[in-house]
Amino acid sequence: MAAFKTILTKTLTGILFPAIFLLVMQPVYSQELQWTSLTSFKEVRRMNLIDDTVYMATSGGLMILDAAAVITAGRQFTNVDGLGTTDITEVIKDAGGVIWITGFGRLIRYENGLFEPRLFIDQDNNLLRLHSLADDGNFIWVGSEIGLVLYSKTIDGGQIQDSYTLFGNLNPSPDVFDIFIDGDIIWLATSSGLAMADKSNPVQLKAPSFWTTYDLGTFPELANDTITRVEKFEGSIYIGTKRGMYRLDRSVTDTFVVMPFGQTSPFADLKVENDSLFFYSSAAFGVVKDSAAVTLSTTGLPALPATGTGTGSFRWLGVADIDIYQNSGGSYQIYPFTGTPGNDVTDLTVNAQGVITAGFNFKEAGKYVNGQWSPIDMNRQSTVITLDPSGSAWIGTFGEGLWLNGDNLMKNYDENNTTMIGNNDGPAGPAFVVIADMVIEGNFLYVACFRALNIYPVAFVNLNNINSPSSWDSLGLIDGISNEFVTSIDARGQIVVIGTEDIGLYRCDLNVNSADTSRSVCQLMTESNSFLISDVVRDVVFSPDGELWVATNFGISRYDFGIERFVDVTLPPGIGPDIKVMEFDSRGNLWAGAANGLVRFDAAGGKTETFNSLNSGLVSNNVSKIHYDEFTGQTYIATDVGISVISSTIGTPTSELKSVMPFPNPFIIDSPDDLLEFNYAGSGVLNLYSAAGELVRELKIGQRWDGRNDSGEKVVSGVYLFVIADDEGNSGRGKILLIRR
Repeated sequence: MAAFKTILTKTLTGILFPAIFLLVMQPVYSQELQWTSLTSFKEVRRMNLIDDTVYMATSGGLMILDAAAVITAGRQFTNVDGLGTTDITEVIKDAGGVIWITGFGRLIRYENGLFEPRLFIDQDNNLLRLHSLADDGNFIWVGSEIGLVLYSKTIDGGQIQDSYTLFGNLNPSPDVFDIFIDGDIIWLATSSGLAMADKSNPVQLKAPSFWTTYDLGTFPELANDTITRVEKFEGSIYIGTKRGMYRLDRSVTDTFVVMPFGQTSPFADLKVENDSLFFYSSAAFGVVKDSAAVTLSTTGLPALPATGTGTGSFRWLGVADIDIYQNSGGSYQIYPFTGTPGNDVTDLTVNAQGVITAGFNFKEAGKYVNGQWSPIDMNRQSTVITLDPSGSAWIGTFGEGLWLNGDNLMKNYDENNTTMIGNNDGPAGPAFVVIADMVIEGNFLYVACFRALNIYPVAFVNLNNINSPSSWDSLGLIDGISNEFVTSIDARGQIVVIGTEDIGLYRCDLNVNSADTSRSVCQLMTESNSFLISDVVRDVVFSPDGELWVATNFGISRYDFGIERFVDVTLPPGIGPDIKVMEFDSRGNLWAGAANGLVRFDAAGGKTETFNSLNSGLVSNNVSKIHYDEFTGQTYIATDVGISVISSTIGTPTSELKSVMPFPNPFIIDSPDDLLEFNYAGSGVLNLYSAAGELVRELKIGQRWDGRNDSGEKVVSGVYLFVIADDEGNSGRGKILLIRR
């Protein structure tokens, strides 16, 4: 891994700066797992027309499309395509024809179809958010969340030359949102005001007194210190702020002239195109000509745009995080190829046909069919999603109960036709039904309702009678549940487990399949009476073999039936301790997600493997849900900035022993990293034999073969036989060709 380079230690006056470091190249992560990212490109931060091509910097990655291509999908690039991040903020072309891109923690060089990211980190090893770029010959000026950076394109293949955090009397280390270069003069739009200086001698920029600054304290005509954009047009400097647009009048003394649309409208963008200055605000979209502002048509738009660019014949616009539009036909029409409905994913599931159903914070749920997302019309955002045996999706909502979504079916279940009950968090009172979690076990659907007013937080029903209100039942006070702050639920056979916010979990033994509908009292299990690692429960999950696992704010507990108590599960360094979600795959491997990454516990070998946005293709460290697709073996990870998909390394899993196949076959060994595994979805034992029938190695299903025998010696190239047996004694067999190079 390349060394860090320190680029700043002191100002000219001896004042210590926060250090910024550069990791010369994006770390290369293991290619054993194949990652895909599914994100939304609807939220466009900046659009630029470069060589008849529209470049869009979005919260879901970089999108590039032919300026005239209004009915075809553009090229979409995410973290796994070389960007290293999907949080893209700006894209420009320098005088040499190279594309430069800023994103979260990265300055990215794009040339000849290749992305070369450079990591920007602070002295505490935190990635820095980069906002803006300006080309300056052999240098690039970069606006970051803690000031200005001067980056050399030529020295050592690219390195940080210097950085600056003090600008006159502005607050130190402001966000630099925009940069404009006018000859030898550099203008900065910052979170603390406007700054300008002569950049011809960059060393002098270290002295705060070298900067001329403009803020609310000195220029009361400004309504806000947060300057988002700065541009020069018709000889004047224009700025966009959180409270309006202004022109800097320098004819006598420096003063700011407020432009039309008042001093209450946040301005998102200012862009000079040909002979016009285009402005984008929450109050108006238009152009400035001869110091006058003129609004433009927004026919067809659901709201005012936040950025855009013209192609010469028509215009592309990004409307906040709603969508992308173009007016090639006169009025604005939606551009449909923008990925997922949103990036903050609440949950997802996948059916046997490969249809993804996903929910998003502050967005409608959506379905992914044949490469295209379509919305699911609901009034509330979704919280949790699961599939019933028919493949239909049950969607829990924040305030509207459950929706059943199947083929040509959309039906709501709430307090009116079920035993679910709401709370007073919304204007509807008890009708505001918030679904915290749900699970389907056998033919029964169990639903956890957060803060149910009657303290009956769990509703359940036989799926064969879902449309009969009298068939719905509840778990609550009469069963021994005295807390309505439920967080999670899982079921195994007749056992239902319910996690709570701060008092542990309830274990309920039901008798729902019997004519006798009586229930045993639910048992409260806590730190004090069951050695649970914490009473703040995030998730409860049964493993494939029936073990109970509990994720908490302080780690993971596993219930040991031998000693009838919970035991702590050791987490690997860098993960947790607050574990938010867990999921078991068909082989019994546990996947656990936290706000700082993902971990896989290997059921066969007892090893752990951690994943984050730097050492893998994980789109974000903040994991909200995990879904294992039993039909394909893929693992889906829902995060706050999109969906990561890990492809199966064993092909499509199978539960048929006679259909088991080794991967890869032939098994070519070039290095110790080359391993062989099998696509059996269950548990059991694998025996490997030589062609002569001699036992070579015995492994558990899920363990990968490294080409060695039981003594640890390398086996020679040749044909080997395998016999795989499940826990019930059934077996399957086949051949492997091993080639050692």
